Amino acid sequence: MISVPLRIALLSYRSKPHSGGQGIYVRHLSRELVGLGHQVEVFSGPPLPELDEGVGLTVLPSLDLYRDSDPFRTPRREEFTSAVDVLEFAAMCTGAFPEPLTFSLRAWLHLKERLGEFDIVHDNQCLGYGLLPLGRLGTPLVATIHHPITVDRDLELAAAPDWKRRMSLRRWYAFTRMQGRVAKRLPWLTTVSNAARDEIVEAFGVSPEQLSVIGVGVDTDTFKPAGQEQPRRIPAGDPAGESAGGSTAGEDTPRSTAAEDTGGSPASEDTVGDGAGEGTAESTISASTTDASPASEGTTVGESTATGESTAGGMAGEHTAGRVVGGAAGKGSGERGRIVSVASADVPLKGLPELIEAVAKLRAERDVELVVVGTARPDGPAAQAIGRLGLGESVRFVSGITDEELADLFRSATVAAVPSRYEGFSLPAVEAMACGIPLVVTTAGALPEVAGPDGLASLHVPPGDAGALAAAIGRLLDDGDLRRRLGAEGRKRVVEHFTWRRTAIRTAEWYSEAIAAKIQARESAKPRAAAKPR
Repeated sequence: MISVPLRIALLSYRSKPHSGGQGIYVRHLSRELVGLGHQVEVFSGPPLPELDEGVGLTVLPSLDLYRDSDPFRTPRREEFTSAVDVLEFAAMCTGAFPEPLTFSLRAWLHLKERLGEFDIVHDNQCLGYGLLPLGRLGTPLVATIHHPITVDRDLELAAAPDWKRRMSLRRWYAFTRMQGRVAKRLPWLTTVSNAARDEIVEAFGVSPEQLSVIGVGVDTDTFKPAGQEQPRRIPAGDPAGESAGGSTAGEDTPRSTAAEDTGGSPASEDTVGDGAGEGTAESTISASTTDASPASEGTTVGESTATGESTAGGMAGEHTAGRVVGGAAGKGSGERGRIVSVASADVPLKGLPELIEAVAKLRAERDVELVVVGTARPDGPAAQAIGRLGLGESVRFVSGITDEELADLFRSATVAAVPSRYEGFSLPAVEAMACGIPLVVTTAGALPEVAGPDGLASLHVPPGDAGALAAAIGRLLDDGDLRRRLGAEGRKRVVEHFTWRRTAIRTAEWYSEAIAAKIQARESAKPRAAAKPR
């Protein structure tokens, strides 16, 4: 095992700082690797990561075609400076998503001029064709696959309303074929859960021996139970579809929405995946209050106010602040129960319509509200469910919030929910558990693996079952003792299994294994000296 400090090149084609799994992964992994004594240089295209002191950043050129302020833009002529730029724009014009390919080509062109500067190159979910010549430069190359994007593709295809939408989706997700081909040719891969490993093996046809499982972590100093945090301001909620994104921990891959009447080029579903559009007002989100109503400018966490705000249904509402201090927030309690969920995109994968239906069932007997970190398209499934069920004043979307503000929001929750139809890991699940908040998750993908056995730190329900989701949430709303027990067990589970320091230690060990294997392969390839005659 190699124990000397390593020089690490960490590649990330999308690295939004507070939203999207790639940006979160890159920031915290790089910080902890530096803390272990290694040198890390991050290579990224826009959106750029937020990095900690001691971590280097090299910005690779990009046309930035999916920027939040101007998605699917047409660049000026002088912006085209290379053949890769032309390829990137041409592919976008055909309805494809070229960033994984073009980023990998730019990374290869850059790193081939810096031979010998790094001990290991680590790709984060790009899996573009440019990795293949990069891997032949001599430096060991490894890659992380958080989960195969084929899962997202298949769920969106199943929900597509017509053949035009399906055609557009197939074109948009064409890059997944490239990712599968590249993954099969990389001997060193890691993923974040056993469930994701199984899905990658099936979707990409890689050998199980190629894949190591290294779980990701949570910042337990930021995401911690109530009573240990500092007051801070939090942006108010946005009407569905009006914000460019939210502080989420989901995917970074931009989403495609076809023009359904024409089958034309995709438009962004939530601008560019899970962007970080800023709210224009601020709201009160306290660790000890369950009121989701906004506060005026300057209100800090811990105060309790109520004013009108725009909700997901586009309606203004006023609410009376309520407080939960460990007691019941269910039937006849007089307390408002707050359910918090994180959705990186308004897509079938995230299960928002089922959660909204569950809230409608709960409101028949309880005073509850749902706060979703993310955005909803005005014509998307979440907004449609809200309108159909008349929940305009009971569902709120917040976006543009930092990790610290997200932690405050979790601490304000009575219950957290992850209703997804698939998750390769689920950072929101571990973030909620780290805050000591009881959790309801589906049994899809890695969620049972991450959240632990049913009834220990979370309650489990089948994916797509709004009735079961309502029953589990209602059980927690009605039982303060159960909430406290699950919350305490959740915090314990995170501290024991899901810290970024653990992730970095295991990742550094994995690097050393890959480097040692590369050295051994080189030695084996050397011609053996002929035996001297006696």
